[in-house]
Amino acid sequence: MYTLDAMEAKAILAQNNDVKKKWFRKIENYYVRDTRHNKDTHAGNKVRPLTDEEVANLTSLNSLIDNDIINRRSYDDNREYKRNGYYTISMFSPVYAALSNSKGAPGDIMFRKIAYELLAEKGYHKGFLPYVSNQYGAEAFASGSKTFSSWHGRDVALVTDDLVFKKVFNGEYSSWADFKKAMFKQRID
Repeated sequence: MYTLDAMEAKAILAQNNDVKKKWFRKIENYYVRDTRHNKDTHAGNKVRPLTDEEVANLTSLNSLIDNDIINRRSYDDNREYKRNGYYTISMFSPVYAALSNSKGAPGDIMFRKIAYELLAEKGYHKGFLPYVSNQYGAEAFASGSKTFSSWHGRDVALVTDDLVFKKVFNGEYSSWADFKKAMFKQRID
């Protein structure tokens, strides 16, 4: 899929800014507030049209990754994708973004995309499972990373994207964006 996504990016990036603005969207995080611990934790995702200034920065595949860009197909404008939704991620609507959440779990759109990318690169046991499960929960909780769960009625582990990234890649990449750029580079060089 990286190859197809890169080909589409190349074709659209060669167009004028009006075409880019119609084709691409920005994905962002919004946060769930843990009022007991007074902090933002888990993210949801929202999708919106690009500003003229943002479109002007889209000049390369890496700029799509760095600016949290997705394709407009399959995603609604000005929509907040609520947490724990049953959203479908289209394999043919590129998510170039490497948007993560250092405060907790990612939003549902990015969660699904990153989970599939980890499955492809690291496999089920070394990539997918650590990302989608609570495998590092005890470690997170022991380090003081916790949030109040109204479902459980108590504090639970707050496993962040940063913790999973650190454990899965063990220093191989410096960020989710660097991982994503490397995956594209592997396929198009």
